[in-house]
Amino acid sequence: MNVLILNQFVPPDASPTARLAGDLAALCHARGHRAVLAGAGQSYQTGARGWRRLAGEAAAWAALDRAACAAERPDCIIALSSPPCLLAAAARAARRHRARLVHWAMDLYPETAVALGVLPRAAAPPFAFLMRRAYQSCARVIALDADMAERLGRAGAPPPAIVPPWPPDWEEPSAFLRPAGAPPEARLWMYSGNLGRAHEAAVLIEAQQRLEARGTAWWLVVQGGGAGWEAARAAARGLRQCLFLPHASEAEAPARLAAAEVLAVTRRPAARGLLWPSKLAAALAWPRRIAWIGDTDSAAAAQVRHHPGSMAFASGDAPALADWLCALPPAPLPPLPSGALRRARAEGMERWWSAALAEQG
Repeated sequence: MNVLILNQFVPPDASPTARLAGDLAALCHARGHRAVLAGAGQSYQTGARGWRRLAGEAAAWAALDRAACAAERPDCIIALSSPPCLLAAAARAARRHRARLVHWAMDLYPETAVALGVLPRAAAPPFAFLMRRAYQSCARVIALDADMAERLGRAGAPPPAIVPPWPPDWEEPSAFLRPAGAPPEARLWMYSGNLGRAHEAAVLIEAQQRLEARGTAWWLVVQGGGAGWEAARAAARGLRQCLFLPHASEAEAPARLAAAEVLAVTRRPAARGLLWPSKLAAALAWPRRIAWIGDTDSAAAAQVRHHPGSMAFASGDAPALADWLCALPPAPLPPLPSGALRRARAEGMERWWSAALAEQG
């Protein structure tokens, strides 16, 4: 079987969806099929905003539309979600090639853009119509959780399977990598990843202010980037026990995460069912507590509550978050179980294949 995989970002780009697209290609190869990755030749970490970002996404859509239609005839096209309305281009190519179309939804468009204030609600209907037609062209649609599956059904998709992202292909670190600037006695809680429109930074800063006012040993480490990065740094200027670090390299990322007692994951309630924070995949496979901040009655919040020692907090509830951190007793960081990330990856990829392409062999 010849498989064409479409996404705005592909390896060697370090974006979460590029890694997943590369994993899908490797999965196809391992099953004896031929897979070709088609990307837009762009980098996730360029940081373009405003009209530059819109221009970049339009250029990416046009490039992928041309690549999909000109590709050697595939038997199956797998489309992720970036750039917006990529699935419409994939559906056009699938009709041209008479190929099976599989969609793994990373986020929903135009719903996400409307919910986050990027697209006026009045401008959404033409995009929603385009996406409804594209969903109806799919042989399989895969959602990231039950909330997204429900939203996809309302948007016109066939009944979706549910397969969340799996962790990156990291080696378990042999030692923890504490950030320079944090004293040995510091207890670390960490936000790792982009601070975009869908994420909450103010609640992290306010919780840390409360922790410092109580004289605790907790230090907040924020590593990554994104549209909200500079605003978060400005809000944290008065903090004494807070570090802002750039994105960790692939080699350092697992050792940095392992040094934290608590991993913070945020999602604005408006984005429920529209996207699933990619950082949650590694956190759920990690023997560390998770602090989820956002919607408390969602499928993602339920996943976090089932993770040992973890808790979900309402959007903006910095007092409860600070109280919870204060109440956690100091304890040695547990070592990472050997092979835990590899097992989580293998299980996730097997579920994906069963949901999307099992009948293809």
